Amino acid sequence: MYKAYRYFTVIILSYLLSLPSPTQASEEPDLTDLPLESLMNMTVTSVSKKSQALMDAPAAAFIISSEDIKRSGAHSIPEVLRMVPGLEVARIDGSNWAITARGFNGRFANKLLVLLDGRSVYSNLYSGVFWGRVDTILEDIERIEVIRGPGAALWGANAVNGIINIITKHSNETTSTLIQGGIGTEEGMFTSMRRGFQLGESTTGRIYAKYLKHNGFMETGPYEKADQVEQVRSGFRLDSTPTLDDTITILGDVMYGEDGMVTTSTLPPPTYYTTSNSKSYHVAASLLGRLEHRFSNASELTTQLYYEYNQTHSATAFLPGHSHILDLDVQHRLALQKRHDIVWGGGFRIITDDYKNSDSIGLTPASDVSQLVNLFVQDDITILPKQLHLILGSKFEHNSFTGIEIQPSVRILWTPTEQQSLWSSVSRAVRTPSRGETSATINNWQQIQTPAVPPVTMMIPSSIYANENFKSEEVIAYELGYRQQLNDRAFFDLTAFYNQYRDLRTLEPFFDGSQISIYEGNNMRGTSYGIELSGEYQPFSWLRLQPAYTALWMDLDTTSSSVDTTSAAAEKLNPRHQISLRSSVNLGSGVTLDAWIRFVDTIKALNTDGSTYTTINPYTTLDLRLAWHPLKNWEISLVGRNLLEPRHQEFTTEIITTAAAQVQRSVYGMITWKY
Repeated sequence: MYKAYRYFTVIILSYLLSLPSPTQASEEPDLTDLPLESLMNMTVTSVSKKSQALMDAPAAAFIISSEDIKRSGAHSIPEVLRMVPGLEVARIDGSNWAITARGFNGRFANKLLVLLDGRSVYSNLYSGVFWGRVDTILEDIERIEVIRGPGAALWGANAVNGIINIITKHSNETTSTLIQGGIGTEEGMFTSMRRGFQLGESTTGRIYAKYLKHNGFMETGPYEKADQVEQVRSGFRLDSTPTLDDTITILGDVMYGEDGMVTTSTLPPPTYYTTSNSKSYHVAASLLGRLEHRFSNASELTTQLYYEYNQTHSATAFLPGHSHILDLDVQHRLALQKRHDIVWGGGFRIITDDYKNSDSIGLTPASDVSQLVNLFVQDDITILPKQLHLILGSKFEHNSFTGIEIQPSVRILWTPTEQQSLWSSVSRAVRTPSRGETSATINNWQQIQTPAVPPVTMMIPSSIYANENFKSEEVIAYELGYRQQLNDRAFFDLTAFYNQYRDLRTLEPFFDGSQISIYEGNNMRGTSYGIELSGEYQPFSWLRLQPAYTALWMDLDTTSSSVDTTSAAAEKLNPRHQISLRSSVNLGSGVTLDAWIRFVDTIKALNTDGSTYTTINPYTTLDLRLAWHPLKNWEISLVGRNLLEPRHQEFTTEIITTAAAQVQRSVYGMITWKY
């Protein structure tokens, strides 16, 4: 099947090249040539589900522009996200990532909502994201909006600690042809092709295809390159304005991927442990349609419908099976009496799935249907024109696992001048149970030591059981933020937050003398607090500096009724301090140089004995990108990543025992041609 899909993609690429050349698109702006005032007026839509300037956004918002993405030298969306303060991005191996906002990081982190062009990138198995499958042509991304802190009042469950909204460019901005190709020491071989076109006066579109092969980081013996990744995907976008008041958008894509990893399994004696290469094969497809109608300057209606299909097969480390998602959302914006800007709407989502159980992991039932119905409303109330706003909102949801959930939010925004703004918020958000938490059983063997002297090591059966009465995890979040444009060359954004969590997931063990049974519960609570700082400084027209700093403290404790001694250790899996500094330099004659240095503090992982920790040492990385435009439509770039040391570890093995790899120093070169 993979070979057939690869041949299909080759046909698409050949077709793209055979099309007649369209009208030459205008060149993209270079951010080092733009005044900071223009950057601060960049719009963000994820905070209030409406377009507003960053200075007017009452939330901890960070915008990654298309130029930021290109000049970062990043090769994937997770790598791009490293520049955002408040996010924790750690690479586990060649195919797996641990990404979260404000704590609770892990391969199966589940407190972050991720959207791609309005479609929730969601796994109903664990309420999280398989990051290796979230991709598109990076050149076609207009911006990535990252909101730290709860956004549940508008976006609903799972927008607990943040929202990542990946927005691709309107097709009228990509009417040129793009051909990219490159090769690297770890990146392997990769290529992307996109063709834009005009269909009449009011309709534009594009079609694209992308192929990549990552060589993987594993170096040892039979496991060399066992974590390599190979993917091929293609898709399209159409945008039409049949009338002055109507806009239609249709997007679709298909993907096939192979992800490798090294897994360690426990077995009964005399074997005890076995380590092996495993590979998962993934097929995904999606289709989205969106209609926007403007009744007047004060009233707009948006209707969106999407379908998504996901299939995992031949997977030795996870459940093989497939799922279907159908999602409908309707949103209406209405301005009343010049003081009320109301956004309200609702939606419906249905998920059907069918998985194949094994002796080690299974779902009861193996096939299921879940539903989600929601209503939301938010009112942006003008107290003092152009100075003081009160924003009240709430989401009302009914899901198949916990029933009704109410997630309110109160925000206040004060803009004493056009160059500064102060905002504060109090929000409640929940993380609803996943399919796995309510119906999965994981069977394994666990090593224990008897109390004899000397102790004797034994392997006994161990099972983790789901809890059909598992409750939603809850957070009450308090935030305070301040932004200021100091002058036409400097800007900074500071956020402080304090979160209170309750009903967090625990694993409650019970030993009957012959087997360990572990039951999922809601017996942990905790707090997290910290600060997030970002800024921009342009001392010269040809130089831009972008610093960022994050500090995070966490304290998790189980309740008196819990016998769980391991879950609270999750507080140590998050770095206390993170520092980032990016610099962009225009050297002239079509040459640019970008440098990015990052520091990530220590994390600690609890060992299987439940009492000792493995320390993941702090690390500092340096990425360099040198690009040259020998001709107007050509760019040649050379990128070096993780240049300060040959290799370093960023994360650790978790409950699904994927071996963590050492991230290695790498170099890749790329050629880009537009016409």
